[in-house]
Amino acid sequence: MRFINIRLHPYLNKKEALRRIFCIQEISENFRINFINKNKESIIDSINKSYFYFLGLSSCINMVISLNSNVFLINTNHIYQSPINSKYLESKKLLVFNPW
Repeated sequence: MRFINIRLHPYLNKKEALRRIFCIQEISENFRINFINKNKESIIDSINKSYFYFLGLSSCINMVISLNSNVFLINTNHIYQSPINSKYLESKKLLVFNPW
């Protein structure tokens, strides 16, 4: 069985997140989804335990890159640039998706 650990944004609904996750063809019900309890695990611990880290437009991006994690950044805002520190823009650990 494969595992996907999710540190869900506090404003997002867990049931809705699961519904949308299982709509992705590549993710079947054979995956075990684990929602990280933010009261039991710091964000730095979550980053350090993750092989890949997926973020929307977030100020956390610089911390994730500085911890040498593989980052997928989805640019969720077509008006503003992402808050990536210029020293991380050429990082080989960063992949930016721009749907706009």
